[in-house]
Amino acid sequence: NPFVEEISSGEAPPMSSGESRDFIASAHIGLQENLLLQLVDMGLPDRIYDLARIIVSTIDNDGFTTFPHRTIIADYNFSTRDLRACIEYLKQLEPCGVGAENLWQSLRWQAEARYGKDALLFDLIDMLAQAREGLSRFSAQEKQSLCEILEIDAETLEAKLKLLTALDPHPVNRSDGSAAEWA
Repeated sequence: NPFVEEISSGEAPPMSSGESRDFIASAHIGLQENLLLQLVDMGLPDRIYDLARIIVSTIDNDGFTTFPHRTIIADYNFSTRDLRACIEYLKQLEPCGVGAENLWQSLRWQAEARYGKDALLFDLIDMLAQAREGLSRFSAQEKQSLCEILEIDAETLEAKLKLLTALDPHPVNRSDGSAAEWA
């Protein structure tokens, strides 16, 4: 690549201002920068943008916040109303589920985005979060217990588990080891 060769030799290739902008725009940017650009494009109210910016700054390599949302609002004097408004914007970020506090909240945001307001699926996610069990480790007896608790049949449970397993538990670092692209 002649461009890379010229840069590595210390000589910058001649560019018009338009080419310079295109090069900068196509440069690889990090996750947090990408999320901040998405937030800017959403046109959030200033106070909600400030909170979203703080939350985005705490996102770890898995795409989750390193501090609970409620801790952040307490530390920075935001209200729960601000947090609720901010979360509605965070749910719109790509990749979906990034900015959540944990795996289960991320899965719930993804489920809402992909499947809409599916109360049964949300209940199942909440129950799994409380049980802290992996999706594939349910015995037949545990599945039957879930069916009884949720008052559903086994086929419905299996269908909901299938929907849930289609979601990405690692919205930033893919489970296959690849990283999502942000540019």
